[in-house]
Amino acid sequence: MHCVHRVSHRASGRGRVSEGKELSAVCELCAKYLSLVDEHRILVSRFRIDRLSAREREVFLLIGLGLSNSDLVKQLQISERTVKAHVSRILAKLGLSRVQVATIAAAYRAKMCT
Repeated sequence: MHCVHRVSHRASGRGRVSEGKELSAVCELCAKYLSLVDEHRILVSRFRIDRLSAREREVFLLIGLGLSNSDLVKQLQISERTVKAHVSRILAKLGLSRVQVATIAAAYRAKMCT
């Protein structure tokens, strides 16, 4: 099955690439994208990341970078008490330890960036 995209492309001065090659390259890109979307859905549903509020997701992703509570205070410009409340709610909603959250958040970030 091919995607319906059409792309004009010039390959390093050799003229236009044939439509078949263009379509094949675009189809590969679409397949990779759809695969990443599927992986993202699985990750979100498996760990219930969708249950987090927007701010909790932001904290979640920063935890994935290895930020400590004091780092989160500086990054988000909020009080330590508020950071602790966000982190506690994240841990409770996901039913995970902070180390597990950091590991999953790092994997989630990696999938978002590929």
